[in-house]
Amino acid sequence: MGLEIKILPFEIPRESLNLGRLVTEANFENPTEDFHDSSLLTLYIDGRNTRIIQNHITNPHTRTEFVSKFSSNEAPKTIEVALHRVYQLEQSATVFESICEDKDTREWLEVMMRTGFDIYMIAGFDTIEVTLSNAAPHERPRELVHKVKYNRIAFSWFSIKTMETRALRKNQWLPKKTIRVSSETEATEDMVSAVLVSETEQDSLGPDESPDGDGEYSL
Repeated sequence: MGLEIKILPFEIPRESLNLGRLVTEANFENPTEDFHDSSLLTLYIDGRNTRIIQNHITNPHTRTEFVSKFSSNEAPKTIEVALHRVYQLEQSATVFESICEDKDTREWLEVMMRTGFDIYMIAGFDTIEVTLSNAAPHERPRELVHKVKYNRIAFSWFSIKTMETRALRKNQWLPKKTIRVSSETEATEDMVSAVLVSETEQDSLGPDESPDGDGEYSL
């Protein structure tokens, strides 16, 4: 499966998560651990390929639930503003190919490949931001991520003898340690190619749609 959309068991601050981040399936529930952010993310991800959709949350039950989630004391509070945002990385396959040019990204991918876990890139996430009435200074509006969209990375191997070095793309390289040998041709498959698997499922839910699965918010 090329696309995974996961509801997080706990919300995480928006500022702790980046589009284009690489994680393994072992960290689906907490993508702030054992991740890799390429140094090239800021070069290839900007307002031109990032889509942000926002709408107001009007469901009374959901708004009441957020009072306890965003408030830290027992003083009566109500919600002034509750916003739902969807962040979506456009042309994610192109972005991934571009960041594979980064030496540190290649080395991280090689290490994670040897763990046996599938590797994914964060291509989108959903957030909630709530402003409380009578809020304490430390209860300023916070934007929290509650759902993450992951795109799986697929790897294939080939021999450098089958193509000219100058024809290699940014997402094709010679790993430092991992070597594969083809039993059929007995030719060393020493080069790796990494690509994002094509998306075959729907994108993260938009602002006019209401999730209905367990643990999701009805907006």
